[in-house]
Amino acid sequence: MLTMKISTKLPSARLATSRFCCLLSACLVFALTGCEQKTEPTSIEVDQHIKALEAEISELKSNELNSQAFNYAVYRADTNFEQRVKGLEVAGEVWYSFETNYEQRIEALENLREQNWIMLDPTSEGFQRLDTTLGSLVVSVKSVTPYLDGYKVDISIGNPMDMDFNGFVLSCQWGLAPKIGANYDEIQKSQKSQDFQRTEVLLAGHWNPVELIIAPATTDEIKNLRISIKLNTIGLN
Repeated sequence: MLTMKISTKLPSARLATSRFCCLLSACLVFALTGCEQKTEPTSIEVDQHIKALEAEISELKSNELNSQAFNYAVYRADTNFEQRVKGLEVAGEVWYSFETNYEQRIEALENLREQNWIMLDPTSEGFQRLDTTLGSLVVSVKSVTPYLDGYKVDISIGNPMDMDFNGFVLSCQWGLAPKIGANYDEIQKSQKSQDFQRTEVLLAGHWNPVELIIAPATTDEIKNLRISIKLNTIGLN
């Protein structure tokens, strides 16, 4: 009887042990398959990441350079503001002088076309044509020398016509010459003029010497000396 009991209980114990082992194996497999496996990145992924970082760094450098350029432009604009304002003021003064002297400029252009006025050039040995209401004369500068608070100007007036002129009026204008950037008020104040009543006879076919005293005048003002002549009476042989 004892032998029979032992033999009937052995299969049940082995079956339980086998079931336990199967259950344990299943649990291990589930645990292994359920966990996420961490793998090392491939070389292609590493290269792509490096290129992305390089692109970001390049963009940051470009933004920094653009910012520096913008700041420099703002700095230049700010530091040159006063110069630009002065330039506009000069342009405004020039435009104002053109507007206020409109009639004078027309008259000057007409005189230039007809040679009623000429500018004396002390550095030239030649002569210039000077038109009058009775014909054309020629004028040459002989010398310009300092005298008192001005200058003594020696000129020769040539009369190429066949008649003498008994006396004439020689009109002179001098002062600072207009130029870009100069003070318009200073130029206007420096302008001077004088009419000289002369009794000399301008002989036909001759060079006739004439002496002028231009005063007061500075070195810069005498360089802008202009003359015009009005003939008086005619002497015919």
